[in-house]
Amino acid sequence: RLRFPASVVGARGAPNVTLTYAQSIDGCLCGPITSERQLISGEDSMVMTHQFRTMHDAILIGVGTLLSDDPQLTARLVPGPSPQPVVLDSNLRTPLTSALVRSSTSNTSSE
Repeated sequence: RLRFPASVVGARGAPNVTLTYAQSIDGCLCGPITSERQLISGEDSMVMTHQFRTMHDAILIGVGTLLSDDPQLTARLVPGPSPQPVVLDSNLRTPLTSALVRSSTSNTSSE
């Protein structure tokens, strides 16, 4: 069970949640489906997103994002702690070769 300091818990006792996403000028949330990763946000936006990551305990994505982008979900562009990744994957489609699994395995093997 996660415990949150009083400063981040809302009036009803639930944690505060921040939603971030990138949207292209034509309203799309992703670029064309290709084998290459398509960035639709700028460098300033990426730094801000990584700063947000240092202020949160966890980051939630769906398995579709994991399969299409293979994200690291770290705060590598700014100093500070990285959030715990959480993947919604009800059919166990997360590849063992994904960046999240590889980084989790390398972090636990040194403990």
